[in-house]
Amino acid sequence: MSTVAAEANEGRAAPIKVLFVEDEALIRISTADFLQDAGMGVVEAGTAGEALGLASEQPVDILVTDVHLPDMTGLQLTIKLRAQFPDLPVIFATGDRNVEGAEGLSRSGLVTKPYDYDSLVSLIRSMVSAG
Repeated sequence: MSTVAAEANEGRAAPIKVLFVEDEALIRISTADFLQDAGMGVVEAGTAGEALGLASEQPVDILVTDVHLPDMTGLQLTIKLRAQFPDLPVIFATGDRNVEGAEGLSRSGLVTKPYDYDSLVSLIRSMVSAG
């Protein structure tokens, strides 16, 4: 297990709850497993529509989303979720170098695919603790 995963949830009463949206099943499963091994709670969705439904049913601390989803973009999903949860931090996961239209978006980060799991965990922790 990595050192980042071994440092799970230091200083937090409850695990970080991640809404992880990825349409590629293998990436979604392997990333969710790693985040869980790092001590995080993970709510998985394969589409933006599914993510919207899940976010309305249970609280989440951060959104980690693919940019290119089958039913809308990760940016469109973020805008919809932020209408309900204005302070929700977001990490865009993409093979692109930037997310068109998200340049001025507050509390947002970017990881490029293929991403390093330890870096993703560190970024999630830093963004949630900054809130």
